[in-house]
Amino acid sequence: MKKIVLDAGHGFNTAGKRTPDGSNGVVREWTMNNNICKFVAEILADYDVEIIRVDDTIGGTDIPLLQRTNSINKIKPNLCISIHHNATTGNWNAATGVEVFSHPNKPKRDAELAKLFVDEMAKFVGLRNRGAKQDNLHMVRETNSEIPSVLCEGGFMDGMVDYQVITTDKGQRAYAQAVANTCVSFLGLKKKGEDDMTQERFNEMMDVYLKQQSKKPEKFSDWFLKEFGNDMERVKKVTDGANPQGFGTREQNVAMILRATK
Repeated sequence: MKKIVLDAGHGFNTAGKRTPDGSNGVVREWTMNNNICKFVAEILADYDVEIIRVDDTIGGTDIPLLQRTNSINKIKPNLCISIHHNATTGNWNAATGVEVFSHPNKPKRDAELAKLFVDEMAKFVGLRNRGAKQDNLHMVRETNSEIPSVLCEGGFMDGMVDYQVITTDKGQRAYAQAVANTCVSFLGLKKKGEDDMTQERFNEMMDVYLKQQSKKPEKFSDWFLKEFGNDMERVKKVTDGANPQGFGTREQNVAMILRATK
């Protein structure tokens, strides 16, 4: 099973990491980061992937960065994402947009991954796309080079426009959906129980089964055509008509095997 590390940046009490007082009050950055991580995990719960957090999931401690990256390198995940929100002066201003960072000394793959993330975030969150960037940030510098690693900045806490988006449930879920979508596409994640069987693999399995049962010596595909030909009534009894344009699930394929070899 593939593994994804999610890191909610900072801690609940980290000094200065919060919005100015606005219509939704003062919101801590960790609270928003944590919400994003939880929403991503909820979305990916339907997929065959393990989600691991390296921050303090109740926010009481701002886990040191070195401890976080040491944990990541020990876990050896298939992908590492550090979730953050941006800021400039700490006072209301016109700064706006999302951006995603990779490290300049990491494989080109990380820069390409950062672009995938930022494009999806801009589309879903609806804020300006500030682009994929590179910087000497600990969370992308200290992870091992074989671990794809990015740091996402989901809008400006002190931005007058961004505040109205990033402090809302809708805006945070949009950020999370963008992150989850990119995880799914980058890692090729499949939903739990989703069948990845190809026709070729199905025929191979049937060949093995039939030989083991000593039912038919030839290839299953040849035998099936010879046995059933254009007799659609008999074919329907075997296939039951499910997924006429696609491959069957494992359960459907097993049922076909049993029907065909009676």
